[in-house]
Amino acid sequence: AVAGGSQATAAAADSTPLSIPEVALRWLNYFGLLAMLGAAGIPLLVIRSSAAQAEEPGLGPFYRSLPRRIYTLGALAGAFVFSVELLYLAWQITSLTGNDPNAAPQDAVGQMLFHTTWGYAWIARQALTAVLIPLFTGLARASDTGSIPAEVDSIPAEVNSTTEGPAKWLKRLA
Repeated sequence: AVAGGSQATAAAADSTPLSIPEVALRWLNYFGLLAMLGAAGIPLLVIRSSAAQAEEPGLGPFYRSLPRRIYTLGALAGAFVFSVELLYLAWQITSLTGNDPNAAPQDAVGQMLFHTTWGYAWIARQALTAVLIPLFTGLARASDTGSIPAEVDSIPAEVNSTTEGPAKWLKRLA
């Protein structure tokens, strides 16, 4: 009976409702991550193939300027996600220490970041975001000058053109 009771207690503790600020921070983070994901894929998979199929003569400059704008959005979304994650960490620390005047926030930060799975995941997300921000910025600058590497620039054309495209592309990378 004790084991079943402790499982029920653990299940009840896991099902406590989240506060409104925590839900808002999570959703802001999700939206930022989705914007970064879109900024990574849309210029390569959608715009490139659409630009190749554009029949209107005036659409060329429009399609050429879109990758720069989308990569800039990716960099801004990365900065947004990085900031929201910092706010979320602050919220978690505040929730952990509560209103205890004797609680040391620096101890709680160390405990949370380096001794929990949540902390390891948080560090990994922040590190990845910190890498993606300058990557998106560099891609935005490179797309302005047309100097995106040919290997990256040719992926959608080969994947979309034939069924042999992905195999050729993978062989070239190997």
